[in-house]
Amino acid sequence: SIAFGSLTGATCVLVGYPLDTAKTRLQTGHAWSWKLLTHPYRGVLSPLFAVTPSWAANFFMYGSAIKFLGQNDIASVALAGGFSGLGYATVVCPFEMVKCNTQFTHKPLAETYRQLVRENGMRILYRGYAAACCRDVGQTAAYFTLAEWFGRSERLQQLFGSSAPFVTGMLTGIGHCTVEFPFDTVKTKMQTGLGYTGYSEVLREMGADGSSAFLRLLF
Repeated sequence: SIAFGSLTGATCVLVGYPLDTAKTRLQTGHAWSWKLLTHPYRGVLSPLFAVTPSWAANFFMYGSAIKFLGQNDIASVALAGGFSGLGYATVVCPFEMVKCNTQFTHKPLAETYRQLVRENGMRILYRGYAAACCRDVGQTAAYFTLAEWFGRSERLQQLFGSSAPFVTGMLTGIGHCTVEFPFDTVKTKMQTGLGYTGYSEVLREMGADGSSAFLRLLF
């Protein structure tokens, strides 16, 4: 249900937000230090506001796609999951634009929003949308596929018994975050680096020091 999804999503946001703040600051070039956790919950209202519409869009589009495909095998689950990611990205992109800039600049959320819109117009809220779509199509396809794959695994049930749902969730989380992270890094750089003229400029800068440095920056 939407209520259950909203509660679950809000819990995920509140538990994970300090680490998300550190992640965003690392992605935007901050060196590792405990200062990464300064104001760890700054901007948290933005993803909290996005929880209900984004989860509703995600599960509605997933359910609609499964119904359209007429089956529930793993391939159909992957296709439906990827399709639902388009809805998720469309809803969360403007919220993430404000959130990432709040985490990056340490300014209050409302001030960040007003400055972005005043200086750039409302269209700025969808900056990074293409990267968000790539991220969310991939990560939702991975999420639903892995959750179903491991959830249906008799071997996992035999090995872990009543703990199998926990192990399923853990493996699913690791898998979908691995798919998500490179695109999220590019999205975050694009959203916080307002001087970039396009993704090619972001990627060239990230790859300036060679392929190994490029991969470190992605992950």
